[in-house]
Amino acid sequence: MMTLMFQHPGRGVGAEPNRASAALIEKLKNFEGSEDDLKKLLYNEKFFNTRVGRKTKNNQLNMIAYFQDVIPEQLIHEDFDMKNDMWRRTFDVNPKIRKMEFRLFNAPRNAAESALQIKFVRAMMNKALNEDSAVFRGKYDVNINQLAANPETAISEFERLMKELKLDPNEYRSFLTEGLALTKAHMNNPHALPNEEKLALHPEVRDWGQAAEPRAVAIGSEGRRWAGNDVLPEARQWKQHQLEARQVAQVARNSSPAIAGRVDKLTVTGGDSIVSGARCRTAASVVDELLQ
Repeated sequence: MMTLMFQHPGRGVGAEPNRASAALIEKLKNFEGSEDDLKKLLYNEKFFNTRVGRKTKNNQLNMIAYFQDVIPEQLIHEDFDMKNDMWRRTFDVNPKIRKMEFRLFNAPRNAAESALQIKFVRAMMNKALNEDSAVFRGKYDVNINQLAANPETAISEFERLMKELKLDPNEYRSFLTEGLALTKAHMNNPHALPNEEKLALHPEVRDWGQAAEPRAVAIGSEGRRWAGNDVLPEARQWKQHQLEARQVAQVARNSSPAIAGRVDKLTVTGGDSIVSGARCRTAASVVDELLQ
């Protein structure tokens, strides 16, 4: 429900639902270890993005900054250019940043929307930390298409969630209706690939080693460059796929004639005007036409 309300359906790859394994859920239900034990558990259960061609932070909930002290040192490097560099197993961390990141949320359009997002998260944390009712509900699964296809079920689930989190449904109903409409439109768009099909190009990498013992002295990514001596076969396959895709796209661009009504090239000239075809217009008018 949270995904339906707050995450655009087209962002499913950039902020993929976290893989909460049955083992992780079971261990968290009756967890009695230390904070260090919790960090090692999250790492060993791969509570991060493990897909080739994606970055480890590309999840709805990014907790890498929280458990960074147990990440194997050899996997901590500076960030890299996904389009041009060879993909590698790496974590980009900063010892001064220790907070989790909800990448799930769309950028708020105004201060009111931002406040409601924060209020929603605080309500979830209050339930998890200050109440003793059940938090885990069976198998962890995120399927907004199923909710969009069954709006009555979605509305019922929405009402249950608002009651459980002690939130005013009138404040959040617009997020539900917008989410249902966007998801339905995305499902009916013949040009929109399902997230499953997009993610099929990014197989999961299994070997990430085991969590290290917590370091007394924190390590940051800055200045730590990847040596390039542990390129995985999956990374080579992904790079080959990238190169082939670029070649196909280039051939398509070279062979396809310009389509009437489509702006194929914008050239910035002196002043504030843009040349598009044979006419000269202001930049504002071109952008306005594109938006229309």
